[in-house]
Amino acid sequence: MSPHAEADPEFSNERPRATPPVAASVVIPAYQAEDLIGGCLDALMAQAPETPAHEILVVDNGSRDDTVGRVKSHPLFRRGVVRLLREERPGSYAARNLGIAEARGNAILFIDADCRPSACWVAALCAELMDPLVLLTGSSIVPATGDGSLVERYSAAEGILSQDATLRRPVGSFLQTASMGVRADDARSIAGFRADLPTGGDADFCLRLQRARQGGIRLASSASVSHVHRTSVRGLWRQFRRYGQGDVLLWRLHGGSPVRAVLKGGIESLRVLLAPLLSVLRVPESLMTRDILPAATPLLTAVRTLARWAGRLRALVRPGALHRS
Repeated sequence: MSPHAEADPEFSNERPRATPPVAASVVIPAYQAEDLIGGCLDALMAQAPETPAHEILVVDNGSRDDTVGRVKSHPLFRRGVVRLLREERPGSYAARNLGIAEARGNAILFIDADCRPSACWVAALCAELMDPLVLLTGSSIVPATGDGSLVERYSAAEGILSQDATLRRPVGSFLQTASMGVRADDARSIAGFRADLPTGGDADFCLRLQRARQGGIRLASSASVSHVHRTSVRGLWRQFRRYGQGDVLLWRLHGGSPVRAVLKGGIESLRVLLAPLLSVLRVPESLMTRDILPAATPLLTAVRTLARWAGRLRALVRPGALHRS
């Protein structure tokens, strides 16, 4: 048990004894997730009949809302499929590490509380990990809905949280923990995630594991995870400010190309400077389609770029003052 794990008797921060073996452990960190965790558990309850035996570990990360109550009232919890853990240290990576420590399955599958796995998700990721050439697996991450707020539709159209984008990186390709599978022994061999990272821990985990073990990354083509995007400009800003912090932390840990960083910064600067003009040029498209999204897209892209810069600057100037969300 983690020394920071909560000892409250309503949590089960110990491996149960005399229980049937499981092929996989699904780990879900949950923080202030009372409106989201039920949907994730519902989707896991709807997995296909041929799904291997698995357990679900929901790791509450100090929620002050009714996340714990929602988990305890779910049918999977009452059936004993879900085990509720608590990690007092803030941060989803600390929560995932507790899941790694307590998992009974040979495979560990990570997903987030705001995600909904397809019916074959558990089976597909477990099947990929049966191949010794596969070190890490995951699935595509798609938007939960095509409608909703302007920011939700923008995030969906821009492919934010796309696994394809992180796998196309010329150096340091990685999977996102919204849909990632790994063998338990491999995860433990590198001591799990860096719990002190507020963001970027998924990239760091994958990079360290690829250096320590032979094998590739393969997406399970038959599976997917739908993700609930941010609904407001403020939420988009906070999301990309956190990503900016992660950029700096990963540069410090794993290095990077200064030339590439300068070129990327120049392109980002142009997007910000040209955003008002590009928005005006796309007004006719918005009028024709009766949809504000085309005209708003350059402005929202500028928002996420500026937010990322703000996160990078804060991480450089005040490395100890990092945002949790």
